[in-house]
Amino acid sequence: MNYNPTIEIKSFKPALTLSEETLAFTGRLYIDGKPAAHLSNRGHGDSVSYHHYKNDDGALLGVLIDNLAKAPTAKSEFFDDGLQPDLDWFLQELAGETANRQKSKRDVASKSWVRFADHKYGEDDWHVFRFKWTPENRARLEERHGPVVESRNERVAATGPLKFRQMLAKMGVELEDLAKVS
Repeated sequence: MNYNPTIEIKSFKPALTLSEETLAFTGRLYIDGKPAAHLSNRGHGDSVSYHHYKNDDGALLGVLIDNLAKAPTAKSEFFDDGLQPDLDWFLQELAGETANRQKSKRDVASKSWVRFADHKYGEDDWHVFRFKWTPENRARLEERHGPVVESRNERVAATGPLKFRQMLAKMGVELEDLAKVS
């Protein structure tokens, strides 16, 4: 499968207080930098509502839907044969990933999140310091606490736009299986 455009939700506004069964949000879907649709979900377990922009008469969404239909099934603990990715599932996962990225950016905006070489950490464990992450502050931390082996600030800063295949992998599609699809 050669299809691998950049996929992102811009003007993303999650409504966490309205979210019950699914993430409530609004936003605009962009595919390879072109506006494709306005998205929304009320958070009550409904499907994602989308309205394509008139500038392409739904062509960008149509190509996305066609490629989701061609994608291999995602591994699932509930279905032995796996689960076929569809537009609603894809958009819901994309919204969740967008919300996580927004939160990560807020978290690192004014604090330094680090892991030091001489400590053992769980998956979500970090030392958090109440100052902005700068090369000078990194040097100051390493002088006082030892080598920094990982910085969440640097990880967030290096995060690029999402690609179609990357989202499918997050949904449980094996990338080796994806390579076999024409």
